[in-house]
Amino acid sequence: MSEKKCPSCSGVMELSKSGRKWICPYCNEEIANDIKESEIELKDGLPLNIFYLEKDMAEDNFKKDTKELLKSLKYCLNELKTLERIETYMKKLMADTDSYGSDDMEGVHKELANVARERLGDELKQDERIILYTENGMFARRKEFNVITDKRCFFVNKKDYIQIKHTDIVDIKVDTTFGMPSWYLNGDYKKSITSNCTDNRMLGAIIAIVCLLSFKNDTERERIRLV
Repeated sequence: MSEKKCPSCSGVMELSKSGRKWICPYCNEEIANDIKESEIELKDGLPLNIFYLEKDMAEDNFKKDTKELLKSLKYCLNELKTLERIETYMKKLMADTDSYGSDDMEGVHKELANVARERLGDELKQDERIILYTENGMFARRKEFNVITDKRCFFVNKKDYIQIKHTDIVDIKVDTTFGMPSWYLNGDYKKSITSNCTDNRMLGAIIAIVCLLSFKNDTERERIRLV
């Protein structure tokens, strides 16, 4: 990488941890680092401006279910790219099921978002948009569910719930021990964003949404480790 001189003091600038801007350590001058889409590097088909891969994520290393998830994840991040387009893709995958809900996705069961707001009470802010409500298994029926908002993920069981902000996601543990793909936020099996869904294309889209939101809410954050 060639050196970049500060336009104010001529000091050698340093690339920020996100790679999105140059910062001068001498006078704190900042310059945007415009990265063209064609310059974004991929490893095993995943963009390295989002992920730091500590696990070999080549599709050939996994069985059918995980392959489908990875193909959908790569499609969302490399082809669709924006939250709006991924949400449209998710809506198509939700067809003919009443297990999903959203605040504002037309044609999706909006009443399920109200179930989440009632259950979570004041914890869920009025201006916090519910992007996706998902039932946690076929017998959950509005007692156990996960919620993805534009700020965080909630994991609700019959008696309690836990949560994690998108910006607090440091790593995602990829586990295929039981033959089904399980992806745990910060390595916590209680914070699985995949165990509540049987459509692996949907799982890939959910992971893409969560990762993009983590960077949207903190543009200078570190890359997410896949382990």
